[in-house]
Amino acid sequence: MDPDQSVPRDHPDDLDDGADLAPGDLEIVRAHVNPTASLLLQEASGGRDDSLSSGTLRGYHSPVDEAATDLGTSFASILAGLWGWTDRWSCHALPTFHAVRHIHPEPPPLPQLGIQGPDRSAAPVRFSALMNNPTNNTWLWSRNWTTVSKLPAAPRAGKLFYQFCATADLSGDSGAADLNVWTTVYFGIVPDSSVTSPYLAPGYNTPKGYPAQVTGAPLFADSGATLIEGSVPVRAGQVPSVAITMQVDVLMGAGWARLAPYQNSLSVIPATPSRSAMHGCLEYRYEPEGLIGSLSSLHRRL
Repeated sequence: MDPDQSVPRDHPDDLDDGADLAPGDLEIVRAHVNPTASLLLQEASGGRDDSLSSGTLRGYHSPVDEAATDLGTSFASILAGLWGWTDRWSCHALPTFHAVRHIHPEPPPLPQLGIQGPDRSAAPVRFSALMNNPTNNTWLWSRNWTTVSKLPAAPRAGKLFYQFCATADLSGDSGAADLNVWTTVYFGIVPDSSVTSPYLAPGYNTPKGYPAQVTGAPLFADSGATLIEGSVPVRAGQVPSVAITMQVDVLMGAGWARLAPYQNSLSVIPATPSRSAMHGCLEYRYEPEGLIGSLSSLHRRL
């Protein structure tokens, strides 16, 4: 092979496969390709040019309001209190994120995109990198971490509502001619973990957002949060399962780049602002079948 050519390869030997993932799930997570990085690689080889797009919410505000503690005496006040009661969220602690995918140029010229944590379930993923590209080619470094978890069983038929924020912090410096760094989040949920894996859920392989991203500069920094929320129908006794994967991609031309230790991280936090310090928490609630419809009907009669 020409020494100036570098082929990104997956290196599974240095990964932590401690997560409870089936072999098929591991292959799904390892196959993630950041669409923007892929397009820029095409551009570097004479392909088309696409601009960055992002589903990032900066300075986001949760749609959840705290339930009223004093319902008052009017029917409108009581109804408002009932609506507030339906916005009471439980917090589910996610297991530790595990490294699954690691792609870097072959042979690796310098220490690669690495992991410094987490060492417990609530800790964010912290990463650092020192990268050098001595060629005129475009090189790619990519790494991701995933967690999968079962939620408490549905107490009755209805809907499971969920919400959380995927956050990212990027900071470093670069002497590269061209540098792009992205963080990406993937999410999947299934209502019954005994039937299928959340990694096979519809839409799991589609990025849900890019919490933070930077384009090369001598000094760079960015942070952001992507709000992920939704609901799935459930039957009594079903045990839902969720999978969250967070990924870092570094695409650079000739030169060097550094992601500073202890200043780069990925995390999952609650969407409710008052709980934002609770790293590793996904919020959820179960709503009985027909409850929302009944409250909506009452509201229309006011």
